[in-house]
Amino acid sequence: MPRPSRRSLVSLSLQLVAAVLMLVGCSVSDAARAAVAAAEAAPAAQPLPANASTALAEKDNTLHSAWFERNFIQAYHKVGHRNPKWDPAAEAFLRESAPSFLGLAPGDTPDLRARATAILETGCDDPAVLYFAARATAESEKASREASELFEGAAPAGRRASHR
Repeated sequence: MPRPSRRSLVSLSLQLVAAVLMLVGCSVSDAARAAVAAAEAAPAAQPLPANASTALAEKDNTLHSAWFERNFIQAYHKVGHRNPKWDPAAEAFLRESAPSFLGLAPGDTPDLRARATAILETGCDDPAVLYFAARATAESEKASREASELFEGAAPAGRRASHR
């Protein structure tokens, strides 16, 4: 996998800031604007030169994946709004959202949008799942009302989370 560029790391930082803003009660419209700006700033991945080592890129990818696991998957298990009806699908959806969130893959895939729709149809209202569903929806349609509603749904849910 290609090593994230400085611009993709900035984009990742902006995405993280948007998620934190939503979870701490910032204006939903401000958080949505920040998330859309972060998504628009994400550059296309550049291939490594044929003679370059991929060891550092692989190490970075491993560290990014571990960070995502700790901050989203383990957090979902610890404080997420869980339900046996959607837990396996929610965890799978969060894991599948990681590469695009980390800037390692395109965020706009029909499969990710379909999975977002399927998990929402189960009634899942976990803030992280709603946030990643909103991102998947916004990737395909920047001015989507559905994405705005999902971002709005994620923000109040995040404020009610028990990890405060």
